[in-house]
Amino acid sequence: MRFSLECDVVDSVVSIESFKATCYGKEYYFLPDEKGLLTKIKIIARAHRPEKFFMTITPRDDAPEGKDLNFSADMDQVHEILTADFQYFEGLLALRRAISKINWQAAKFEYLPETDDERKRIAIPWYKIERSVRNAPMQLEMNDFGQAILRRNFHGRLMNQFLAFYREGQNDWNEGRFIKSFLNFYFVLEGAFSEKDRWRNYETREDFLSSPEFLQFVGETIKDEFKPGNRLRWWLDKMLTNLTDNKGRLIPKAFDAEGIAWLLVDTRGSLLHFKADVANPKGLLRFDDDYEAISTLSYRLAEKAMFYFYYEVVEKEFAKIMEPRKDTVDCFFTRI
Repeated sequence: MRFSLECDVVDSVVSIESFKATCYGKEYYFLPDEKGLLTKIKIIARAHRPEKFFMTITPRDDAPEGKDLNFSADMDQVHEILTADFQYFEGLLALRRAISKINWQAAKFEYLPETDDERKRIAIPWYKIERSVRNAPMQLEMNDFGQAILRRNFHGRLMNQFLAFYREGQNDWNEGRFIKSFLNFYFVLEGAFSEKDRWRNYETREDFLSSPEFLQFVGETIKDEFKPGNRLRWWLDKMLTNLTDNKGRLIPKAFDAEGIAWLLVDTRGSLLHFKADVANPKGLLRFDDDYEAISTLSYRLAEKAMFYFYYEVVEKEFAKIMEPRKDTVDCFFTRI
């Protein structure tokens, strides 16, 4: 059994003729559009565990007209190609300023059976692996924008950097780029809960744990979204078990506010402070999927922090917000 993955190349300026390369047991296809610009990359690989690859359609007992679709693939191998091969090409081409990204979060997956037995297991030859985040429609009124405009002078100076980090983190999270999203959300959390000029790891942890809001938000998030047995909770428990001190000694932590503070700061450090090690190149590998849990946790905490600052700070600093317009409010809102 073989399988293929095909991804779109976004904003390409690479002029190329279509060609195929065979290397390391894989086939690489580089495919241009009608203008001759590289728009797709396809990789074909042999399945290490072919028995895990199948696509079946079976009748449903409870609905005579209905059918169940069951499909499987060795997703560890699939993701290894998505994160290693496609990310590698994405980085090299971006280094040449030739593309903006390879959309490996939306790959076309195709089964390529080679024997009669394998063909019997494949009812439909391909499907799309795509991360899709759908938010419900939101109704905003004229007054909502009016209040934002009236607070612009105060909130803009205070929150623009927070909003920028949060926006980028949210966009990266939606695309499955969890390493970048975590870092952006972490910047929100450190900016919100750490004190000025206290940037060392132990100082940041102390500041997190001395903040009543941080403790409240962690408690709410654990209760609402990270109950025992949850998939992301399993990942976070694993990360907490593997925490080490500055001498490399294991210091496992519980899934509570202290453990979360340690985990946030430790993850920040491991991502920002690393050195290329030619003797151990695998030690540098960072896979986005491994950071989904900590990114999602930091997303929820950053969201709570943003709303807290937007609304709670307004109450505490209402006089400062009103100061620029105490004499005249020259803002008018008209439906058009």
